[in-house]
Amino acid sequence: MAGVESTLAHLLSQVDETLKAQQAEATAHTLETNELLVKRCAESEAKRVTLEAALAAATKRADDAEDASRRTMRDLIAARARADAAEQRAAHLEALLAKASDAIGQVERGAIRTVDEASAHAILEVSHVPDLGTERIRTLLSHFGDVARLELRHDPALPSGYRVALVEYTDVPTAMIAAERLHGMQLGESSLRVVRRPTLAAAAVGRGSAA
Repeated sequence: MAGVESTLAHLLSQVDETLKAQQAEATAHTLETNELLVKRCAESEAKRVTLEAALAAATKRADDAEDASRRTMRDLIAARARADAAEQRAAHLEALLAKASDAIGQVERGAIRTVDEASAHAILEVSHVPDLGTERIRTLLSHFGDVARLELRHDPALPSGYRVALVEYTDVPTAMIAAERLHGMQLGESSLRVVRRPTLAAAAVGRGSAA
């Protein structure tokens, strides 16, 4: 009986040692697995952060590129509008020059025979001119070409503070361009009005005295 108990005790001892060894092995494996999982989680988190940063940078570059594209498109549209406006102005000036050339041709062919007739279209009557003083008005009118003569007159029909400028340019083409550009020009609160006259005397008819 004592031998059986001894054998049983020995077997139980072996089983207990085996269980302990298996538990220790399982614990070590679990710890190793946990460490591996923690390491992989950390690596995954680092990759996620890197990917998010790369995505944010790519999104910013795309937004910047889109903004630049929009600015470029706006600049192109504005440049095209300026080019169209310049083409229109050039066409308008070409038409004026063509008219002026035709007038000069008529003079050269003798269609306009006298000195007064030849210079008729070089005289302009500019009304509703603010009283800025002779020199400042001459400077304004000289912007379009050389001014041969200038007279400022009062006109009872105009409000106080406004004059009529009787201006003679040195040539017909200059007068034509000046008339085209001055008529309707907004000068302060006044809109200029231009009439072409055959002579200064004719322009002065119905006007007041000289300034």
